Amino acid sequence: MGTRSLDRGIYLLEILSQNISCSLADLHKSTGLAKPTICRMMDTLISRGWVRRSIIDKHYRLNITVSNFEKKSLSGDGAIIFDIVMPHLIKLTTQIYWPASFHILNGIQLKIADGTDKLSPFGMHNTIIDLDVNMFNSATGMACLMCMDNHEIEKIHEQTKDNAYLGLKILHLTFDQFIDKIEQARQYGYGYRLKKHQTIKSIDDRLENRHSNNVDDGLSAIAVAIKTENKIYGAINLYWPKTYKTHIQFADDFLINLQHTAKDISDSLAEVTGI
Repeated sequence: MGTRSLDRGIYLLEILSQNISCSLADLHKSTGLAKPTICRMMDTLISRGWVRRSIIDKHYRLNITVSNFEKKSLSGDGAIIFDIVMPHLIKLTTQIYWPASFHILNGIQLKIADGTDKLSPFGMHNTIIDLDVNMFNSATGMACLMCMDNHEIEKIHEQTKDNAYLGLKILHLTFDQFIDKIEQARQYGYGYRLKKHQTIKSIDDRLENRHSNNVDDGLSAIAVAIKTENKIYGAINLYWPKTYKTHIQFADDFLINLQHTAKDISDSLAEVTGI
């Protein structure tokens, strides 16, 4: 029985390794296993930190890389971060009602890990898990960049300047002009969204552009970095319809909540990772 369960668990991991994510129905269709059996096994894999389940779409995703497949997932650190961040974001949205999301730093870009859209009463189901996020053209990216020195920011700019999706060119700003925006963000104490240049008309547009957040989704956001003394892990944000308030007005109401949440997460990470 133990060997049979092990075989099933490995089979589920193999299925996940070949897909960006899988719903319970997807796993049932692919494996033929009963849904209660899959749920029990996935709960075990989640408890071990090998798999996570998103609040947004209820899909399962790998936290590890399974050999012999090209699927890349969160690092071990990423799995730890996810488990620490999400309870805090749930608490934040429960307190202030606005949706929040967590973007994990992934080299020269960010990637959306999860969010609390469906827990918010405001009906903004906008978060797309695993979406690649431009560092220069997002509140979370600005929140991370403002924690770096300007030479580090310039290195990222040099690596991305010819990339239509990840570079600064989408904003039609020079590097020096962008640094002025960073200095302003440092004064504010949070990252915020700069102007978008491509308008999104439907969720299909959003899905077609899932490798870039360079579309205008009608929202504004403020963000604060998740970091310890020696490492930036990513950032958390709050977002709202941009017709509701400016980022300065929204920050007057809710920045302190976001900052306290970021500090609690960062303190927990420092304790767990020792970094």
